[in-house]
Amino acid sequence: MAWRTRIMAVQAHAKGAVKPILFADEYRLRAVRFGPGRGVHAHLNRRHDLQREFGFYESELSRTYRRSIAPDAIVYDIGADDGLTTLIYAQLAPRGHVYAFEPEACGLAAIERNLAANPALASRVTVVPAAVGPGGSSTSVDTFVSRERPPGFVKIDVEGSELEVLEGMSETLRTHAPALIVEVHSRELERRCIALLRDAEYAPAVKANAWWRNLYPETRPIEHNRWLIAEPLRSSGGRP
Repeated sequence: MAWRTRIMAVQAHAKGAVKPILFADEYRLRAVRFGPGRGVHAHLNRRHDLQREFGFYESELSRTYRRSIAPDAIVYDIGADDGLTTLIYAQLAPRGHVYAFEPEACGLAAIERNLAANPALASRVTVVPAAVGPGGSSTSVDTFVSRERPPGFVKIDVEGSELEVLEGMSETLRTHAPALIVEVHSRELERRCIALLRDAEYAPAVKANAWWRNLYPETRPIEHNRWLIAEPLRSSGGRP
């Protein structure tokens, strides 16, 4: 929408002018203030990470996390980036385990720093330094599940490769029926991911932005960037 684009442009200009005055351009170890990640420590830069520090970043997903991640859940965080979301999942699953998939060297280094800052949570996390896809040069979820514990919850945020990840986990969807959050990065990818999930007997739905995003939207690098929440229409004896 044109008005939303204008709001984002005005905000970006204002924040670009004010934040250098208020905050040093540095990463420091800080505790998340609110939300399901409250108390988790991460290396954050206040010029870029204020919403993450205060627990507002992607806060629309917090209720889904709490509902879908049981205390003993096995979670796959596909596209873990710096590991902050991974640590939030580990906090929600004190008797479970999180597999954090991240192929980029800078992301892996950041994950290790943030794990070291949260030793009580780090034991619940396994870092998988690999891209996830349908196979070939990447690791498919189905292949990984064949040798590790299957997930009860999966988050996919892979910057445009979400369909390939889903195509590589067809057996996991059929046999283990994990709950899913999929971040989609174009209208066509959203359409195709929804069709695949429906064929796999899921009920995907677009997660609406919070009302206050109209006043303070998150700046996104692409025009179409939304979340799909997908619950299986059937349960599976293979779910943990």
